[in-house]
Amino acid sequence: MTLKGFKDDVCSTAHTFLLDNPMIKNDELKLRDYGLEYVDPDPIFHIPFADGTYLTQWRDLDRTCREFAKFSKKDAAAYRKMLAEFDAVKPVLLGTSFTPIGFGKPLNDQLAQQPRGKLWQRRLAMSAWEIIRDTFEEEHCRTFMLYMSHLAAEPPDAPVTGRLAYGTARQQHSGRPFPKGGSGVLTQALAGFIEAHNGVLLTNKWVKRLVVESGKCVGVECSDGTSYRA
Repeated sequence: MTLKGFKDDVCSTAHTFLLDNPMIKNDELKLRDYGLEYVDPDPIFHIPFADGTYLTQWRDLDRTCREFAKFSKKDAAAYRKMLAEFDAVKPVLLGTSFTPIGFGKPLNDQLAQQPRGKLWQRRLAMSAWEIIRDTFEEEHCRTFMLYMSHLAAEPPDAPVTGRLAYGTARQQHSGRPFPKGGSGVLTQALAGFIEAHNGVLLTNKWVKRLVVESGKCVGVECSDGTSYRA
């Protein structure tokens, strides 16, 4: 697959939404010192259709809405409204995404305290397709929104995938950043950080069993017979 002088990402080319994570956004681990750098493309997304038309998402909202308006002015307005509604609840949704379980209130509890919390509880319980179908009327616009929803590798018509319908709205602000040098650069930067702090990386080690003593995990046993303790 890889030609001489080129590197290919076979998966996860864009680290979409990763920069929403405070650890990466604020460079808490100083991964830039280990070679991690992101490129922020504009346009964000470009989808060609079988009839020769296309719809492009730009970082500029007005420009993106004009793309929707090529097919439906009503859908252009619906997209703008979708972004505004998502922005109002975004701090809650992102906050729970990056809060370890047990260290904050469950999402449903937080939504219950929001002015339109019950509406969002219902939306998250719906399928992405139901939301897109009800929000947009024109097939090109629906296809564009559905394509982004499908990238999460979950069937967009499955229940409780409603959040995926807002993937396009979310990346309108977050963009679709690419790690310079390929996705492996993130792994290499993390490895560099670990090794710089006296950590050791062992590859091709399949963990067979966790060593638990007094209710705490104190080590691991690997399939090749080796074991490591904290």
